[in-house]
This record gives sequence, structure tokens and C-alpha cells, in this order.
Amino acid sequence: MRKIVSIVVSEVVVAELERVFKTLMDHGSYPDWWHVPAKILPGDVVVFHPLWFVTIKIRIEKRPERNQIYFHYIEGPIVGLGVWKLAWGEDERSTEVSYSVDIRARNYLFQKVLESSLFRKRHERDIRRLIESVECLSR
Repeated sequence: MRKIVSIVVSEVVVAELERVFKTLMDHGSYPDWWHVPAKILPGDVVVFHPLWFVTIKIRIEKRPERNQIYFHYIEGPIVGLGVWKLAWGEDERSTEVSYSVDIRARNYLFQKVLESSLFRKRHERDIRRLIESVECLSR
């Protein structure tokens, strides 16, 4: 079995928690804040292309009682789980937003990519960009 790669990115944004959650769950707005080509399919499924030759399919599961949204990686070169977690910031106008992934590759080559520091840095950068965009749309 291949090693699980875990990455967590967390930022505090100036936006109310309910608005951030609503933005993350508004699948129609994904093109406004997700910087990769994405297509929304029935059943809360999203297909996206982080690189032109890579296609990933995720199933979204919302857990509003926990202020969490699960991204189940179901097709593509990686499998695993991504979790958006939201928590109140220091005041009611701020929200701590984090995205964590526990993923592994379906093949040896992609596993080596996932385990590289370059992948980690790029993933962290990309998630921070997503969080910034979600913050702007949630104000």
C-alpha cells in the first residue's frame, strides 16, 4: 500500500462563517474562485484538471452541522479525502478556513510526485489562492 500524503493549509479570512460556507457550497460559483477548469456534474460531483493532462473527479459531501465540506477523490491519479473546515475567528466577522488532504496515488509515478516538496509547495500555494478568492466572494 502506498503512503498517505497529508497536507493542511489554514488561513483566517475577514468574512462571516455562514457566508464562507455558502460560497464553498455554491457549485455554480466555482469558476469564480477555483482557478482550474472545473465541470459540475449531477450528484455533487466535480471534475477538474489541475494540469492539462490530469483529470480528477471528486464527490462533495456537506456537513453543515460541523461546518465541514468533504471532497472524496473518487477518480483520477489520486484517491483520498479533502476536508474544508470552518471555525469562527476571533470575532463574528472573521472565519478560520482550513483545507486538509489525506491522499495517495494510484500509481508509482504519481506517488513520487505527491511525496515531493514541489507538490506540497504548489498545493499549499493553490489552496491559499482559493481561500483568498473565497474570502472576496464571501464579503
